[in-house]
Amino acid sequence: MKHLTITLALAAGMSMPLPALDLEVTPGSMTSVMPILETTSDTSLKLSGSANAADLSQLKYMPSTITRLDMSGLTIEGGEIPASMLTGSKIKDFIFPAGITAIGASVFAATPIESIAIPAGVTKIGDYAFANCKSLTTVTIPADVTTLGKGLFKDCTKLSNLEIGNFPKEAPASIFDGCTSLSYPVPAGVEKIGDYAWRSTPLESITLVGVQSIGAYAFANMPNLIIVNISNSEELTFGAGAFFGDTALSQLPDIIGTLSPGALAHTSGRLVTQISTPVIPEGAFANNSDITGIKFTKEVRSIGDYAFRGDTSLGNIDAEDLNSNIPEVTELSFSGLENEEGLYPINLNVTPESLDDWKAHPVWGLFRVVKSSTGIVNTEASDFNVNIARNGESITINATSPIERVAVYSVDGMQLAESMPASTYCEISGLPAGDVLLVQVSSGKAVTMRKLK
Repeated sequence: MKHLTITLALAAGMSMPLPALDLEVTPGSMTSVMPILETTSDTSLKLSGSANAADLSQLKYMPSTITRLDMSGLTIEGGEIPASMLTGSKIKDFIFPAGITAIGASVFAATPIESIAIPAGVTKIGDYAFANCKSLTTVTIPADVTTLGKGLFKDCTKLSNLEIGNFPKEAPASIFDGCTSLSYPVPAGVEKIGDYAWRSTPLESITLVGVQSIGAYAFANMPNLIIVNISNSEELTFGAGAFFGDTALSQLPDIIGTLSPGALAHTSGRLVTQISTPVIPEGAFANNSDITGIKFTKEVRSIGDYAFRGDTSLGNIDAEDLNSNIPEVTELSFSGLENEEGLYPINLNVTPESLDDWKAHPVWGLFRVVKSSTGIVNTEASDFNVNIARNGESITINATSPIERVAVYSVDGMQLAESMPASTYCEISGLPAGDVLLVQVSSGKAVTMRKLK
C-alpha cells in the first residue's frame, strides 16, 4: 500500500515539510513495491510493517533523491539491520526500527549521514558500519553495545563528537583510522590495540596503562602527538610501525617489551631514556634525526639492520648495564652515521672492565669506546665544558660554547622544560624543587647529560 503525503506551507516564511513516500511492507513484498520506490521523486521514505534481510537489501536501488529514511514503524526479522543496506546511498537522516539488536557490516558506509544515536538494546555494530562517512560529526553508542567492528569509523574525517558507553578491552583494528578531527583518548582498561586503530588522529598525548600489545601502525602518522606515557606491569609488544611518522613526538617512551620493525621510525624523538627489549629489530628507530642519546639495559641482545639508520644527532650510547654481554649488531644497524674513515663519531660508554671486549668487536670497535661509571650518558667534546648549578626551582647553565638546546627531564623520562638560548648562558625556572632531574645540554655534536639531586 502506498501513502503519499505532501503538506504545503500555510504562510509565508514557514518551512515546507519534505515530500514523503509511505510504504507498508510484509516479508517478501518488497519486490512488488520496488517500481514505486524506484520511480518516486520524493525525498523522504517511511517504511512500516515487517521485512526480512532480502527485502531490505533492495534499498540499494533507492533513487538518490531520497535523503531521509524512517523505519520506526518497521519490524526486521531477526532484529539485525542487514549488511550494506544503505552503503553509498544519499541518506542523511535515519530513524531506527524498534527492537533491533544488531547493525550489520557497512550499513551506513559512504553515506552523507551527519549524526547518529544508536538505540538502547543494540549489542553489536558490524565491521566498517560507518566507514567513509565524510559528513558524520556526532555519534552516541550506549553501554548495551558490547561488540564494535573493525574499521567502524575509518576515514570519517569530520567526526569530532563521540560517546561510547562500553569500550571493549581489545580496540578493533582501524576503528578510528583516518579520523583526522577526532581526539578520542585510549580508554582505561584497554589491553590490546588493533592495527591502525588510531592512525592519523589528532591526539596530542597518549596514556597507556595495562596495555599488553600495540598493533601495526596503531598510532602512526599522528601529526600532533607529542607525548606517550606507558605504564604497565607486563611486557608490551609494539607492532610494526606502531608510532611510525609521528613527527611531533619529541619524547619517546621507555621501551620495555617486544619491538617490531619500524616501530618508532620517522619521529622527532630527542631522547630515549632506555631500551629494555631483547631484540631491536630492523628500522625500529630509523630516521629519528633528533635522538641524541640512548641507553641499553642488560636485556638487549641484538640490533637489526637499519635500527638506528639516519639518526644523525646520535652522539651517545650508554651500554654500561650490558657489561661484557655485547649484543649482536651488523654493519647496517647504524647505517649512514659513519664518517669518511668508516668510524662512528659516537661515544659508547661501557664499564672499565669490559672496555677491551667492546674495542675488539668488529662493529662496536668502530665507535668511540670510553669508560664510564656514572650510568648517565655524558659525552662532552674536549672544547665544550658545562657547569650546571641548581638553586631551588631554578637551574643555571654556563658553557664554553654557545648552547643550542637545554632539556630538563624527570627521572621517568618526562620532559619538564626546554630552552634554545643560542648563547653560553641559560637559566630555567619553575622546576620541581627537591625532585631528581636529568639535564641535557647540546651544542652541535657535543652533548652532556647531568643528574641533579
